[in-house]
Amino acid sequence: MRWRSTTEDWGAVAKLLHWAMAVCIMLMIAMGITMRWFLGGNLALQYTAYQLHKSFGFTLLLLAVGRLLWRLSAKAVPAAPDAAKPHERWLANGVHAALYIAMFGMPISGLLATSASPLNVPTVIFDLFTLPRPIGPNAALATLFSGIHFWLACLLVVSLTLHVAGAIWHMAVLHDGVLQRMIPRGRGSISAANSPASPPRPS
Repeated sequence: MRWRSTTEDWGAVAKLLHWAMAVCIMLMIAMGITMRWFLGGNLALQYTAYQLHKSFGFTLLLLAVGRLLWRLSAKAVPAAPDAAKPHERWLANGVHAALYIAMFGMPISGLLATSASPLNVPTVIFDLFTLPRPIGPNAALATLFSGIHFWLACLLVVSLTLHVAGAIWHMAVLHDGVLQRMIPRGRGSISAANSPASPPRPS
């Protein structure tokens, strides 16, 4: 599998970053839902879920930065299918832009909301280190950034749903290989796909 992307397929690094971010988003959403609606008054479990939520959010931010830098350094990337209509290209670009806005904005707004909160709860990343507070306690700013964080979460859910629906549409309806370009494949399948056909055996 190639490290770098080509016009035909995403490279190994792009695929790794894509699926690592997907797992991180799922875990971050799961921790967010768990700590808000399923832990009740158990403060110890709420604290643990809260720290895991922030840890996955911080990891997502690092992955998003890495993916953006890798994408900007790419000399070639797979193009949209030739049969794609203008509105389909516009929708795909819009969904990707929304995903990036949410993936960058959510961790940043979450950190700012936590820093500004009068509750003075630290941000401990996987019990390894504590992030410094970029701002001091301020109830008004905490409310503002919490609101931004909430609406960015809504944007993430909507754009992620559209992204997954689009991938399924390409796979099940259009059959144009768009989803397959992001699925990791073994070395054998790549080499087999790229190797020339064997000459016919003499009869």
